[in-house]
Amino acid sequence: MSVRSIGEDFYLLAADLRNPAIQDFRGTTWFPIDPAYRIAATFKPYAQPEKVRVSMSHVESKSLMTSTGDLSFQLAGRTVSLKTFIDDNELFVMFQDETNGSETYGGGRFVNAPLPKDGETVIDFNKAFNPYCSLNSYILCPIPPPENRIDSKIPAGETYGVNEVAVMR
Repeated sequence: MSVRSIGEDFYLLAADLRNPAIQDFRGTTWFPIDPAYRIAATFKPYAQPEKVRVSMSHVESKSLMTSTGDLSFQLAGRTVSLKTFIDDNELFVMFQDETNGSETYGGGRFVNAPLPKDGETVIDFNKAFNPYCSLNSYILCPIPPPENRIDSKIPAGETYGVNEVAVMR
């Protein structure tokens, strides 16, 4: 057990490796790799890092995350811009697209991208993954900010179906 602070609240995290949900887990499924979803992107830094209040799943609390800029790229003939966050030595991107709720997890997916070099990086949606809260309703996850909604399908990365759902008992 451990205590985790989220926003101004505290939550108890309990781990139970004997939980039947672990044995019921059937693995993950992925869309076929599509090179078209490995996209060159331009990083547009902010003048100053922004502290962003990000909503969390399952609670009213918001977590404060730091964003240093946006990724901009072309997708389906349109320019898309996504707010990024720093996660260790990578850019962390939370996004929603039109596959959410049918082919992918309804709450959105996450993807990491290398830190930009000379303002450029690559975002590879083939590596997009579901947050841990997609498997366990007791886990809290950040929810993609509204500006990270993509108005088209991204059929790349991890899918979501009944085989992935681990029901807590």
